[in-house]
Amino acid sequence: MMLITTNAKKIYNNVYQRILPILIDKNESHSTVELILSHYLNITSIDILMDESIALENQKSDMISLAINRLSNNEPIQYILKEADFWGRKFIVNSDVLIPRCETEYMVQQILSENSHDNLKVLDICTGSGCIAITLQKELSNPLVYALDICNKALLVAKENAIKHMAAIEIINYDILDPLLLQKLSLINLDILDIIVSNPPYVCMSEKSQMQLKVLNHEPHKALFVPDTDPLIFYKAIVNVAASLLKPNGRMYLEINELYGIEIADLLIEHNFNKIDIHKDLNKKNRWISCCNKTV
Repeated sequence: MMLITTNAKKIYNNVYQRILPILIDKNESHSTVELILSHYLNITSIDILMDESIALENQKSDMISLAINRLSNNEPIQYILKEADFWGRKFIVNSDVLIPRCETEYMVQQILSENSHDNLKVLDICTGSGCIAITLQKELSNPLVYALDICNKALLVAKENAIKHMAAIEIINYDILDPLLLQKLSLINLDILDIIVSNPPYVCMSEKSQMQLKVLNHEPHKALFVPDTDPLIFYKAIVNVAASLLKPNGRMYLEINELYGIEIADLLIEHNFNKIDIHKDLNKKNRWISCCNKTV
C-alpha cells in the first residue's frame, strides 16, 4: 500500500475538476465532491476549509476514480456510495429502492409537527428504503409503525435500515393494489390507524422523456411509473384503505404528481376526507397532500 501526503484543498479541487464536466451544475458538483471525500477519505468540510494534511492511499484514490467513472454513466452518487442522507441519518440504498429526496423531509416535518401524541399507530405504504417509516419511528413518541411494500428486495433494504438505526418497525410484504388487502390486513390486526403516509408510484409513462437519465436508467421503474390510462391507480387503492383503517380525524399524507393535485383532492372529497391541503415544494410545485379522515 502506497501513501501520498497531500492536502484537503488539493484533493477537493482535483476531484471537483474531474466531476464538473460530468454533472455541469456547479452546486451539484460541489455537494457530490463533499460526499465522495467524506465517504472514502473521511474528509469533512472543516478539513477542506482548514486545508488539513491528508495521507492518500492508492487504493482510496482508485475507489474515487471508479466512482467518477460511474458518475459519467449517469449513475446516482447515492447508489455508488450505497447510502443517502435523510433527516440527519444515512440510509442504505441500492437500485431496488428510490433515493430519498430532501423534498420528502418537508412532508415528514409536517407529520411530526401535527402529531405529537404518544403511542400513535402509523402505516407507511410503498415504504421502499424505509426512510419515512424509520424516521417517524425514531422521532414520534413511542409509535407503532408499519412499513408496507410489494417488493421483497426493497423490504430487505428497509430491514437493513431498521437494524442500522435501531428502529422497531413492522415489515409487511403486501400489494396495495390487491383487492383482498383489507381482509389480509385485518388478519394481522392492522386497523384504527392514526397516520397513513405514502410516496407511491405516480410518474406517468408519457413523462419519461422529461426525466433525468440518472433517474430513468437507474432507479426502479416499478416504484416510479403508472399507466397514462390510470394515473391515480395507487391513490385510489390507498384512499380505499385509509377510509376503512384510518380512525376518525386520523391524518393522511401523500406525495403526489404535481399535475394531479386537484384530481387527488377530488378523490379525497368523494371519500369524505376533510382539511385537504395541497403543499408546494421549494420550487413552487405541488408536492404532497394532507388531509383528515371524516369524523363519526
